[in-house]
Amino acid sequence: MVFQLFGEYTGVIVFYGLVFLLVYLNRHRFEKHGSLMYLYKTQFGIKFMKKVSRKFRKPIKILGYTGIVAAYIGFFFVVYILFQAAYDIIADTPGAVGGSPVIPGLPIAGLGIRFPLIIGWISLFIIMIVHEFAHGIMAKAHNIKIKSSGIAFFGPILGAFVEPDEERLEKKSHKVQHSIFAAGPVSNAVLWIVCIMLMVPVGAAIVSMTTPQGVTVGIIQNESLPAFRSGLPENSVITGINQYEITNITSLENALAEMKPRQKMTVRTNEGSYNLTALSHPDNSSKAYIGIWIYGEDRILKDNTVFHNAGYSALQWILELLVWTAFISINIALINLFPVFITDGARMLKLNFEMIFRDKEKAAQYWVFANSLGLTVVLILLFFPLIRTMLNLFIGFIISF
Repeated sequence: MVFQLFGEYTGVIVFYGLVFLLVYLNRHRFEKHGSLMYLYKTQFGIKFMKKVSRKFRKPIKILGYTGIVAAYIGFFFVVYILFQAAYDIIADTPGAVGGSPVIPGLPIAGLGIRFPLIIGWISLFIIMIVHEFAHGIMAKAHNIKIKSSGIAFFGPILGAFVEPDEERLEKKSHKVQHSIFAAGPVSNAVLWIVCIMLMVPVGAAIVSMTTPQGVTVGIIQNESLPAFRSGLPENSVITGINQYEITNITSLENALAEMKPRQKMTVRTNEGSYNLTALSHPDNSSKAYIGIWIYGEDRILKDNTVFHNAGYSALQWILELLVWTAFISINIALINLFPVFITDGARMLKLNFEMIFRDKEKAAQYWVFANSLGLTVVLILLFFPLIRTMLNLFIGFIISF
């Protein structure tokens, strides 16, 4: 089993091994902040931030103040969503899922989808550049010096940063500070919208070059779900269910809509047939549910020439990059608004406590409490499902004796 996993993830293991070796050999260039944060400071992009902020100073400020409203909408939304998710996990609500770090090359826990290694790092690089440059450009628009930029390690998690002059920043009004803190998450939300808009023409170009022959699906990694239990492989192309022929997403959705809970199905794919029995859908008990994600239509080229093959492959790659960049970008935007000490949302919350409680010491105490609560929620999402699984296994082991 270990050798099988090593073989499956050889490229990923080699890639991260080289990264850690590179970091270790250059460890003297990293500054340590606290017990888990390491910063590699550069001057990358600072001239660009200055140039943009000088040329568009007024519209940048206006966008920054507008972004405060958008950031607070996101702040309250993500607080509600994550607290509700933590409650559902503790209460063992059906369908409740935890969270996990999203690491290129590895599966996303609970989804059974692997975040691609190369496309993953390209998308993360784009997202981090947009996020940090937005902070830097907004700070420069308000005449705050950017001392450095670079990459950061928060324990094993890689990130990026811009370092403004904190003394100058603290002297600015709360409105200005809010606009600077909000700039990063809001820019990621804008990037999400841009990616979705770009998906339309790219997807249309792919569709115009191809004809559908089935639907590619992912398998939710849960042993209680029919698709997983049947052995249906990840990235299967479904071509039929019972008497229904599946050529596109609409035909798959229509076929599943005709099925009922506890109905037996024969799912035909490009790799063989699989028998399963449907469950009740978590959101509608009258509908069938088999535990799959719909990725998209599996299509074949209308014209199988070298030129069309190359163009199709390029468009598929671009579309996958846009999909992952959009997905990760909006999630990073929201997570950055959740108050957990180092996030933009945490800094925004600190400003609010300082406005409410004139006593800075008292404001700091409430801020630490709120962020500790936020950290607890994150830890529940990350580890509670694993702890529960281990406890159930241990209890089952004890009972068996």
